[in-house]
Amino acid sequence: MLSDTELRPFGLVGNTDAERTIGARAMESAKKTFLDGLRPLVEEMLGSYLAP
Repeated sequence: MLSDTELRPFGLVGNTDAERTIGARAMESAKKTFLDGLRPLVEEMLGSYLAP
């Protein structure tokens, strides 16, 4: 869990601002991972329409 690996070593477990920041970072990472995984599918489906 991110709170254990990122916050506990610094004594920030229970710190609302720190938890919010780590949550935002996790969401951004998940979004990037999702979009990176989606890109090959989009290129496969639309590649022939977008190619010159």
